[in-house]
Amino acid sequence: NVTGGGSYCQGGNGKVIGLNNSQNGISYELLLNGGSTGNLVGGTGTSISFGNIMSTGNYSVRATNSTTLCTNTMGNTVNISIDQNPFSNNVTGGGNYCSNGSGVPVGLDDSQIDIQYQLKINSINTGSPVTGNGNVLSYGNQTGAGDYTVIATSSITGCTSSMNNFVTINILPDPQIANVTGGGNYCAVPGDGVPVGLSNSENNVSYQLYLDNNNLIGSPVNGDGFPISFGNQTTAGNYTVIATNTITTCSLSMNNSAQVVRFEVSNWYQDSDGDGYGNPSQILSECSQPAGYISDNTDCDDLLSTAHPGAIEICANGIDDDCDNAIDENCDDVTLNLKIFIEGFYSGNGTMNSVADPINYPTLCDTITVELHNGTSPYGIEHSLKDTIDINGNGVFVFPAVVFNNSYYIVIRHRNSIETWSKLPVLFDVPVLIFDFTRE
Repeated sequence: NVTGGGSYCQGGNGKVIGLNNSQNGISYELLLNGGSTGNLVGGTGTSISFGNIMSTGNYSVRATNSTTLCTNTMGNTVNISIDQNPFSNNVTGGGNYCSNGSGVPVGLDDSQIDIQYQLKINSINTGSPVTGNGNVLSYGNQTGAGDYTVIATSSITGCTSSMNNFVTINILPDPQIANVTGGGNYCAVPGDGVPVGLSNSENNVSYQLYLDNNNLIGSPVNGDGFPISFGNQTTAGNYTVIATNTITTCSLSMNNSAQVVRFEVSNWYQDSDGDGYGNPSQILSECSQPAGYISDNTDCDDLLSTAHPGAIEICANGIDDDCDNAIDENCDDVTLNLKIFIEGFYSGNGTMNSVADPINYPTLCDTITVELHNGTSPYGIEHSLKDTIDINGNGVFVFPAVVFNNSYYIVIRHRNSIETWSKLPVLFDVPVLIFDFTRE
């Protein structure tokens, strides 16, 4: 029996054809489609081979006895065919990407159904094969650095082809990390702001300052291998920096951020007397409260701690105690309810005789003068009133408001009696004061 034959892949080494047995003294010739191939092999008494045969067609074997020249054709034939390799397509994609990126795409510009396409990096399989669909293929983004090739394998014949070309992926370095520096608080007056900078920099890298992540601040600053400054910043917010390599265009956000806080100016008013109310004419404009100054500006007398808004108005002191632009307001006259007996007129049982006009005013005793004398030496007279007292010794004497909260000796004068003083100065601290000489 003729053995071997079959199909082989395009570009392969063909298929072996042979006989499963042979005779000594017999010459065996391989025939292609009934015609001689010139391939003769002598019998060995066992199986023989005609070697790898590459031409396609139907193969048979004719045996010839070298002595008698008798021939015989072996009982069967075998075929050799060539399986077509997958088409060679072009690998697409590749290129450069920055190390903090997501890679770059790799694919094929075309594909065949029933073909498996294996991606390789530096001749090593990466990922699983992708089945062709008659259109372009994508292997997605690839992140490994190296040369990418594709081997196509028919899922039916097993024939393979290398795709036409390869693509290369290079990973470009990102700028070196540095820390954003500076920031802090500053006062709106004089409003110089605070510095913002970077702890280090690189040559061929530009550094762009941003406010609140998306607002460009000024122009990029080129690195020089040293710390850099973006100058004083006056706008309140969060400052960040993005570094960009001017050659590769790779960008990276720098570490940290700088917060700038602007304090607005307030007016502060001097409080010299420490009463918690400030002098409106003594002003400092500062962001923080200076010593001896407060935010209130309603004091009308910053040298007198008892004079301020809300204080009690003290009558007859000539001061606007409650800072309402009025002095001694609501201070009424002070009434002195006096009780005194004149010795010569006293009739006993707490009554006196009616002296001044017994007929027309029988309840009226007589007229007296009440004087208020200064409580300190030389005890000068400050106020004097002349009025009547009744037969029970009672008299009402109304003094002006100026006497309020002052102390006086009360002095009684009568035309026919001895001048009489109170033992001690009396404080006129109520609107109606009662003083009884019969008890005092």
